[in-house]
Amino acid sequence: MNVKLRCFQSTRKLQSWFSIKDRQALPNRFNVVYKLTCSCGASYIGQTQRNLINRIEEHRTLLSSLVSRHLQSNPDHRVDFHNPEVTGSDNSWRRLQILESLLIQEHKPELNANMPSIPLCIFNLKQSPCLTHDVTRHHHRRVSS
Repeated sequence: MNVKLRCFQSTRKLQSWFSIKDRQALPNRFNVVYKLTCSCGASYIGQTQRNLINRIEEHRTLLSSLVSRHLQSNPDHRVDFHNPEVTGSDNSWRRLQILESLLIQEHKPELNANMPSIPLCIFNLKQSPCLTHDVTRHHHRRVSS
């Protein structure tokens, strides 16, 4: 039997091979994009850098919240504020806003009034509010030729 053995030394630490840090419980998470869904099927997508539970409580109690206004206008509707759906997370505030905006654009949640956090000019070349009419027309001319 011809067996070759090689020994090597890794420079990686043992802890880099395992995730030993416990994830925060859902209400204590921060830097997340989340989704709230009403019993009628209407939904809201938002993002927060703060503890999720604090932001969710604002949706439940503040009159300025679109979710709260929806529930006041429809007293028979319910939102499970204890179980929001976390759709993504990122430590970068800018990437968090982009993710929120992309999800709003994709899902078109009724309670957001379809207003993204930031304009998505790169992703909406045909209907971009960031481009002037001349630039859009020029873009289409180059693509079609």
